[in-house]
Parts: sequence; C-alpha cells; structure tokens
Amino acid sequence: MLKHFGATVGGVSSYPIYFSTNGLESIKVESKGWTDWEMIGDLADPEPLVKAITGFSPSIIVHLAAQPIVSVGYLRPFETFRDNLLTSLNVLEFARVRREVETVLIVTSDKVYENNNGPWAYRETDTLGGVDPYSCSKSMIELMCKSYSESFFKPEKKLLATARAGNVIGGGDFGSNRLVPDLVRAYLSKADMPVRLPEATRPWQYVLEPLNGYLTLIEKMHSLAKLDLSYNFGPLEENNASVETLLLEFTKYFPVNIVHDCLSESTGKETRSLRLDTAKSRLDLGFRGYISLTKAVERSSAIYSKILFDGLTVGTFDAEIKRYFADES
Repeated sequence: MLKHFGATVGGVSSYPIYFSTNGLESIKVESKGWTDWEMIGDLADPEPLVKAITGFSPSIIVHLAAQPIVSVGYLRPFETFRDNLLTSLNVLEFARVRREVETVLIVTSDKVYENNNGPWAYRETDTLGGVDPYSCSKSMIELMCKSYSESFFKPEKKLLATARAGNVIGGGDFGSNRLVPDLVRAYLSKADMPVRLPEATRPWQYVLEPLNGYLTLIEKMHSLAKLDLSYNFGPLEENNASVETLLLEFTKYFPVNIVHDCLSESTGKETRSLRLDTAKSRLDLGFRGYISLTKAVERSSAIYSKILFDGLTVGTFDAEIKRYFADES
C-alpha cells in the first residue's frame, strides 16, 4: 500500500516472508517488489536497526512487529513480553537518536483495554489493562510510547502515535492459531474446525481498512497542529459479530465442519465481548470503515483462493489495493 502511493519502502523482519504460510509450504512465493530494501534480523536486539541505517534511512517508521497470538502468550509468556516490549523499545530508541526520523506509528492492539466484558465499546480514554501476557505487553507498550512522547519526541518536534485496530481478516494471513487461517487449513486437509468460543464477539475488519487508517493518521500528524497520542480503528457497527457468524460466512467459500470445543485451562482467559469506539478517528481524522462483514469475507476468500492457486505474489495484493481505493473514492 505504501508503494502504491509512491513511497520508498524498507522492511525489517525476524523471518523471510515465505515462512508465513505455516504448514502450506507448497505455496509459491514471488517476493520481488515487496520492498525497495529489506533486512532479516531479530528486532528484540537493537543491532539490526543500527545496521539498517547503513542501507536505509527512514523518515517515517511504522512498527507492527510482534508476537501477536493470545494463546501463544500463555504458552510462552517470557518470549511474548520480551519480543513485544523490546522490539517496541528498540524502535523508539532508534527513532529518538536518529535525526532523520520524523514520525513514528506504533501499532498495538484492541486488547490494550482493561477487560470488563461489557456491551459498550472501548474508547481511547478507557483504562489500560490486560490479564493475559499478550494484552498486558501491548498495554505496557502504550505507556512506554507516552513516556517517550512526553520526554523525548515532543521536545525534539518528532511525531509519535499509537494505533489500536480491531480483529483483522484478509487473504494472505497464514499465521498459526488464528481463526481464519485455521479454517483454510482445515478445508485443505478436509478436517473438522474446532472452535472454543463461538459466541465471543469481535470487531471484524477487512485488512485494508486499518492500514488505510494508519496512513490517514500519519498524513494528519504532519498537517495538523495537534493530535492525540492514540486512535482506535474499527469497522462498521454491523461487523461486531460472533466468531460463529464469521466462520459461517467463510464456510460459504471454504466448506468446513465447525465443531464446538471446550476452552482448555492451558489457553487461559479470553475476552467474550470486545468492541471499539471509533468516534475520535472519525472526528479528528475523517476516517471510517465502510466494508461490511459479508464483503470482507468475500474479498478475503477470493484472495485466499487466488493464493492457493497461483501462489503468493505482489500482483494479487496490488490489484486488491487498487480496487479498495477505487471503491472508497
């Protein structure tokens, strides 16, 4: 999407992109054209960023690297805290000392809020919290960003914000222990799809929606005199739906037998109800999601089908990005 708008893009990741298929290694990958520059390195170590400056000198940094799976946080809490906190700390420290860095956007999570399982939507001013290691680590990153913003970035006229998005779906996600990728894998292996919390509600949103929101925020940060530090990016109200509703939509394209499973003790506590209040992003940024849940599932399924048939290519995503912005305008 950044390249779509003419940016020169560099990327740092702890693993090559072709590992992201997690058990679907037969998928062909064409990586040429993803970025103008890239480096493979562990961002929990500051060294890759120090080395990166010799090959790429960014003025804007968007930080999305994380251990993003709640269940993995319970299984590997130390690694989850280490990876999420240190990657963010290293990015912030890199941005603090490098004069050429002007703007930083740190993407955290919709799970940074203290969980009350209530019917109301979380606002940016609500209390931060998090019982599970993943959510807690992301809440701590929010506090870390506030400290860096007030102590270092504002005095140096640098711009820093955090973004909290809903539950993102989209073709191309093959992460392990994630709902939609697990369904696609079940479809390919002709297996049942076990679901622990079918009644849990989430703010499902198509992947290009929050990405568009992030770019809108970065743009507004440069053009407006004052913006708040944090913004929620959520979907249409109708997209706040149950896990079962989402999966039933996907089974129209990938027929799978969904089996209700008990929540095992090893997975810990999970939020039953989660919604985001996006009034501030609408008022301050003029941003709103517009893709319905049905349309998000339809587009995601089409991308998955194309990837499974043609492989993972830049062209697939480029065409979808062009379509998204044509529809939005």
